[in-house]
Amino acid sequence: MKKHKTHFRDIPSVDAILNHSRLSDKFKLMDYQSAKTVARRSLTRLRESINNNEQVIIEDFLEAYLNSFMEFLREQPLQPVINGTGVILHTNLGRAPISQNSMNAAIAAGLEYSALEVNLSDSTRGGRNEVISTCLSVSTGCERGFIVNNNASATLLALSTMVDNKRNEVIVSRGESVEIGGGFRIPDIIAASGAKIIEVGTTNKTYLSDYSNAITNRTAAILKVHTSNFIVKGFVHTPKLIDIAKMAKTVRLPLIHDIGSGCLVDTRKYGLTKEPMVQDSVTAGVDLTLFSGDKLLGGIQSGLIVGEKSVVSRMESHPLARAFRTDKLTLASTISTIKSYIKGTYEDEIPIWKIVSQSIRTLERRANTICKKSEIGAVIDGSSVLGGGSMPDQTIPTKLIRIDCDEKTQNIQKQLVNSRPCIMPRISDGKVYIDVRTVLETQDDLLINLLIDLLGGK
Repeated sequence: MKKHKTHFRDIPSVDAILNHSRLSDKFKLMDYQSAKTVARRSLTRLRESINNNEQVIIEDFLEAYLNSFMEFLREQPLQPVINGTGVILHTNLGRAPISQNSMNAAIAAGLEYSALEVNLSDSTRGGRNEVISTCLSVSTGCERGFIVNNNASATLLALSTMVDNKRNEVIVSRGESVEIGGGFRIPDIIAASGAKIIEVGTTNKTYLSDYSNAITNRTAAILKVHTSNFIVKGFVHTPKLIDIAKMAKTVRLPLIHDIGSGCLVDTRKYGLTKEPMVQDSVTAGVDLTLFSGDKLLGGIQSGLIVGEKSVVSRMESHPLARAFRTDKLTLASTISTIKSYIKGTYEDEIPIWKIVSQSIRTLERRANTICKKSEIGAVIDGSSVLGGGSMPDQTIPTKLIRIDCDEKTQNIQKQLVNSRPCIMPRISDGKVYIDVRTVLETQDDLLINLLIDLLGGK
C-alpha cells in the first residue's frame, strides 16, 4: 500500500485490505462476510476522500476507519444520556424512562420462554391480549382493552375497523384536525384508513349541532382528538365530551377519542392543570379511547385502546391488528407499568412521576451538592416542561445549574454532548444550564465526575 499522495490507481483490493498486517487482526474479530462488507465500505469512503482532493495516507485512513467501526461495535446500541434539558418527556431522548419493574418484566419475557398464548390451566391455546385487557379494565373502568405498537397505529386500526363500503365518512372538528408530530396528520391517517374526513365547526369554535348536522347515512364514526401539543385560548368553544357521547349513542355511531398522552393521574395534585384522564373518557361513555404508552403513562412505546367490549373485539379481529400487534417484551413491560397504577405505587416506581413529584427542596439539595463537588457554576431558579406533546402551556418549578467557566458556550456544549455518557444540557440566552429535575437522581455522582473531568472544576 502507498504512503504518498494518493490516486485512484493506488486504492488496494478488498483482499489486500483483509490481509494487511495492520488491519487483519481486527478483521478476524468479525464474521468473514461482514469483514468484506466493512472493507468495501472503507474503500468507498477512501474514494470519496480522493475525489474531494483530500490528502490522505491509505494505511492511516483505512486503519482509522476500521478503528471507528470497532468502536461502533463496542458501543451500546443506544447511547445513554444524562438529560439536563428540563424536558421530561423528551421525544429525541426516548420519551419516558421506564420503571425497574417494567424492565425486569421485559427481561424475564425475553430471556425465557413465556406463556404468551397458552392457557396454563388446561394447556390450550390462549389469547395474548387477556392479561393486559384485565389490567386496562381495572385501571380505567373499561369493558375491554387492547395494545398495539403505537398510538398512530391505534388510530388507524380504530378507523379502519369502523369504515366499510357503505359507511366511509369520519366526522372531526376542524380545530382538532391536527398534526401529531413527525409530519403525521390526522387527515392523512383518516385517508389511510379508507375513510373520508368530514370537518365541522371552525378552528376556534365547534358546537354539538355541528356534529349532528354532519351525520348522514355514510357516517362511520365521530373522532374526537385531544389537542395535546398546542393550546387555543380566548374566543373558543367545544362541546362537553359526555354530550358528544350521548348524541353518538342516540344515532348509534361509535365515538372514538384520541387523547394522546394517556394520563391515569389527576395532574392537579402536582400544581398543574388537569390533563384529560383515560378514566374520564370511559366514564363519559366513549366507545373507544386511544392513548400512548410512552408519554404520561410512563411506559414503553405502545398504543393502548380501551372501550366497550363489542367495539374493542371488532378491532382485535381486524386484519391490521396482526400487523400492529406488539412483541412479548413490550407486552410484559406495559402490563408491569399499568400494575403500578393499580397498586397505587406509580410515584415510587415510574420515573416520570418521580421526576414530576420531586420537591424544590430536594432539587435544591441535589443541585447544591453537584455544584459544590464539581466546583462548577451556580444554582438558580428555573422551569421544567412535560414535553412529548403533553401539556404545552404548563411548567414546573425547578433548579438549574448554570455552568460558569472561561470556555465559549459552543465549546462547553460540545464537550458535554461528546462525553460518555452524553450530557445533554439546556442552552438559553447564550448560557449553558443543567436542569436537575430531569437528571435521574441515580446519575448525580456520575454527573459530578464527568463535570470535573470535562471542565476541570473551574
